[in-house]
Amino acid sequence: MAIAEPYAYLDLDDGASIRFRVLDWEEKREHRITPRHAPDGKLVRLVRVHVPPADKPDFPHYWDFTQARLVAQLVPQLVRGDVRSLRFVVTAHGASTKKMFTLDVARV
Repeated sequence: MAIAEPYAYLDLDDGASIRFRVLDWEEKREHRITPRHAPDGKLVRLVRVHVPPADKPDFPHYWDFTQARLVAQLVPQLVRGDVRSLRFVVTAHGASTKKMFTLDVARV
């Protein structure tokens, strides 16, 4: 599946969070990124989550998630039939390649 540019990769500092509701989502199983620790690039799974402008006022109104552990937490929630009635909170823990993310999901 083709996911069009521009990309809006998530980049949070340690302890920072984003909150959003989901309008729609799409994924690309093999997406090439070039992080500092892999300058030749690596293939990752990309999940794009479209959100209301109120949840992300700057354009584009979506987030692109490529962090494997976060994507593994997120996708099972996105396939739920009630995804539009949920509020998601993603929080970063740590820095650089050791950064982890927690996902909290609650009904709106």
